[in-house]
Amino acid sequence: MGVPPEYFADGDTIRGPIADVNGTLYIVFERFGQPGAYKALLSWNEFRSGSGWVTNATFANGAVQAMAVRGTTLYIGGDFQGLYDALGNFVNANNVASLTQNGVWFPIGTGTPSPVSAITVDSAQRVYVGLDQSVGGTPPYVNMLQVFDTTSQQWQPVGGGLQVDDYGSASCPPNPPNPPPPAADHPGITAMTSVGTDIYIAGFFKQLGDGTIAYHVAKWRGSPQSWVSLAPSTYRDWCSFTVDTTPLISSIAVFGSSVFVGGSILPPCNVTYPVGLAEFSTNGVGLVASNTNNLWNTYNLDPSGLPTYGTGDGLCVLHCAMYVTGRFTKIGSSDGVGRGISALGIGRKINTSWLAISGGLTLEGNPGFASAVASDSNDPNNVYVLALHDLALGTQP
Repeated sequence: MGVPPEYFADGDTIRGPIADVNGTLYIVFERFGQPGAYKALLSWNEFRSGSGWVTNATFANGAVQAMAVRGTTLYIGGDFQGLYDALGNFVNANNVASLTQNGVWFPIGTGTPSPVSAITVDSAQRVYVGLDQSVGGTPPYVNMLQVFDTTSQQWQPVGGGLQVDDYGSASCPPNPPNPPPPAADHPGITAMTSVGTDIYIAGFFKQLGDGTIAYHVAKWRGSPQSWVSLAPSTYRDWCSFTVDTTPLISSIAVFGSSVFVGGSILPPCNVTYPVGLAEFSTNGVGLVASNTNNLWNTYNLDPSGLPTYGTGDGLCVLHCAMYVTGRFTKIGSSDGVGRGISALGIGRKINTSWLAISGGLTLEGNPGFASAVASDSNDPNNVYVLALHDLALGTQP
């Protein structure tokens, strides 16, 4: 069932993140050609009185970079300094805010000192944010992960901070560390989710605040307030997308006893996994050895005729299934040719098996690669998908 596009015009941009709150879909919208490039948060619900999209917020500067849902409240983070609500009233919220079910915006404390690149809310209603450390700050970035303390009404650093990666080369054998690239190339935490009071994070870091080595994926245990490294070895667990950058992780989800991260990910030397999607044990023993999660793009082959690497750009979990979207046409195998399953831009994992969803996502007969998915336990029947090529928003029961 598609979401009606009547609001949109040529040149409009819809991009991730997206969120589902009790059957209401939220998207980030930009309309260029208006002063300052009009940016807004829109919502759509097929059962709402009156049809079409509703503008829940507009931004004079900045925009939304991350969303999270807890109950019937939407939480947003980004690089905005204030917003205007649906009635045009100004809300003095800096980089982070919440929207209640009745449409009222609230700032969260006085905001954060730098832009929010990831956000989640645990089962105790504690709001955690990952901050973009390319704007101010110095290593080891004590403030990269913060939680809002409801008693003091202040943002507090978590776990002693994180140490950014030194961007060592991933060649075989590893070369000495390269000089760090410009700060804008390592924004900090890029993906975050929660299960109970445990917070799972991914991004541009190599060491946790207690000194534990953790390359790009870690877990903060809200009780008893301690770290767990989920990727203790960079050259065993990862190779980088190029030889001088770290894996770019754009999505994270916990499914069963595993945590999955998706993005521009390549395997270590002489290993056939992970490609585009990596699976780690939640108990900290490292990468799960499997070719079955590999993502391949067989639509545009490289000059040798082999498939190109796929990316897992969006992950979500609903009931007993995990959904992945991204730039891929196959899931599984070590080479992407003749094995695995065909899945155009979206796939679903049930237990240990990957399944295709109908015909996948297509645009004029070509793969319609997707960049985001969203689901919500309060909306048990739908998963929403934001496609990369065009306005291909839809739901999958």
